[in-house]
Amino acid sequence: MIKSVINIIVCGIGGQGVLTISNIIRKMALSKGFKCEGATFKGGAQRMGSIHSELRIIINKTSKVISSQIPIGDVDLLIATEPWEALRYANRCHSKTQLVVNSKIETFYVDRFEKPKIKNPVDNLRKIFINHVIEDFSKQIANQSSTHSHLNVLMLYKAVKIGFIPFTEKDIKNQISQL
Repeated sequence: MIKSVINIIVCGIGGQGVLTISNIIRKMALSKGFKCEGATFKGGAQRMGSIHSELRIIINKTSKVISSQIPIGDVDLLIATEPWEALRYANRCHSKTQLVVNSKIETFYVDRFEKPKIKNPVDNLRKIFINHVIEDFSKQIANQSSTHSHLNVLMLYKAVKIGFIPFTEKDIKNQISQL
């Protein structure tokens, strides 16, 4: 059953295509006649900075959305191009949040935070979430075992194929052709 409002967070590190995924989702929603509210938050204006977008797709036109910001505990789908970033937003999710996460950990070249107590973010994500697709999408692209050329697009196709969002692969192709 499709909810009247679908709340999505797309997160990752600058340069991984978070903005592209968000724009494609937004355009697909509008092309289907849905309203889409959203905002993008950039933690770093360059490659390797933390970035996330919050999208609220309003399926039912009578539903009232007061803010583009998703309330804590209301995220329905979390797409993360990096597992540490997925963990960063885990507290915004509920027990049935759907996850699509790239399992490849990006190396940080500076110590931005104190040393983490968590050794492996992927293991923690698998313990926290029931509904998850955690794969090494980077490897699939590198090995060319995917028909899609970009990590972010491959992840979006996976979310659509599994039925996490109310769009089709054709919808994605239509939006990509217009980029």
